[in-house]
Amino acid sequence: MSHIMSHPMLRSVILSYGGALIALALCVPALLFGAVARHTDWSLTPYGQCHGAPDARAAKFVLPLCLKHLTPPAVSWIGVGVISAAVMSSADSSLLSSSALIARNIWAKLVRPGCGEKEILRVLWTFTLINCGLATLLALEYKSVYEL
Repeated sequence: MSHIMSHPMLRSVILSYGGALIALALCVPALLFGAVARHTDWSLTPYGQCHGAPDARAAKFVLPLCLKHLTPPAVSWIGVGVISAAVMSSADSSLLSSSALIARNIWAKLVRPGCGEKEILRVLWTFTLINCGLATLLALEYKSVYEL
């Protein structure tokens, strides 16, 4: 088996198909939440008494609605916390990677090609603070990411 996997082309094909299968498997929970929301009698929930069943406009809220109204409070809190942690992790990664890109590829290669590691770290910190400040201003200015 190790001899077969030593061929780079075969390995890349196996990794590509494996990645596709994993991506398909990760779609299953979202499909299940959608199916549960579609077949739920929302009139029996506080949400349904006020708004009726979620329609196409509320489709983006199906996961939080299901967590809030169809699970016990402890599961709801943990689920919303997990979603929040995933969103914050993605935002944090974006801020850090953009700052690193600016520090390494623009500052160290174009602005000051001979600078040392300490200077690059200072520039990295500076641009991280600038990026965080700009992200905060965007968050305060826009009510939804759909407005951007």
